[in-house]
Amino acid sequence: MRRYLYVVLLTVFFSFLWGVWWGFTPPEEGYTWLNKSESIKVLAPNGVLSKSFINDFAQQENINIELTEMGSAISMLRELLSYDKKYDVVLFSSFLSDSIILDHYFSELKEDQLDIQTQVSVDFLQLNFDPNNKYSVPLLWGVNGWLVPKKLDTPSFSLKSQDKLLVLDEPAELFGLSTKLMPIVRSWVETGETSKLMENKTFFSKFNFNSGIRQISSGALTDELLKDHVFRLAQERSHLWIMHASVSKSSSNKKLAEEWLRLVLLPKWSERLSNEAAAATVNKRLDSSDNLPAYRKASYIRRLPLNKIELFSSHEAYEPIFMSILQKIHPSVFN
Repeated sequence: MRRYLYVVLLTVFFSFLWGVWWGFTPPEEGYTWLNKSESIKVLAPNGVLSKSFINDFAQQENINIELTEMGSAISMLRELLSYDKKYDVVLFSSFLSDSIILDHYFSELKEDQLDIQTQVSVDFLQLNFDPNNKYSVPLLWGVNGWLVPKKLDTPSFSLKSQDKLLVLDEPAELFGLSTKLMPIVRSWVETGETSKLMENKTFFSKFNFNSGIRQISSGALTDELLKDHVFRLAQERSHLWIMHASVSKSSSNKKLAEEWLRLVLLPKWSERLSNEAAAATVNKRLDSSDNLPAYRKASYIRRLPLNKIELFSSHEAYEPIFMSILQKIHPSVFN
């Protein structure tokens, strides 16, 4: 009996020591403990992540988000290039891709852990600026077409035939449309001939903010809008944009940032993100969803004629010369 008691006591003692050792021993390589009660700092454009999305995500996934939003593309670019070390995750439009050196600012992602191939439609993968999706994950997309009143609609809609157009307040859009309708603009920006740009202020004023024909992203369409309007892609080609997410190279919690990306890609959160951001999802598993209209699904891109869309990005769109002209013409939008 006494021997049995000794065995029991020794077993309890060594079990205690084993627990202490396990508690103070770091995990083996390749295995990481995720403290989901921590926060990640996210930089994003206005309107992508709503307060309700952030709150529900924190409650259900136990990952808190400290969000910094930027109201314009140029302020977004300045913040990223100047203060990238402040953030764990950065959401950015493909419009900015020519202005960002991805491997300088962002960490290489582990594609198998994020399950990108299972979630994301092939239409949005392996793009020119990140051919292997090593540094960015697509989340949302849209095509900036034109909302035309049915009474003004024509079978062959052309920007050149319109007197006034309401254009989205996006420098890449204005620059792209300008170079299509007046190709010499690009050379003026590249050579710094500001005076010639200002002489053509009336041309840029064609893109005003008080017109019946207005530019709109496909994901922002609603059934109510389409009662009296049609969505058109101009002969001059409309711009495709894709919202990407990346993990900052200087992130203090890269594992949790990657976990946030993995979860956001799942159908549950992708669907929620799409509807609240009024943009189309890239998640192919939502093509059969009844909670998303057709123009917010990944498969919608295959309904669009490829000869009328292009994935546009241009570093010149954010050059000081071009921006100074836009600020003088439309100061309330581009300051």
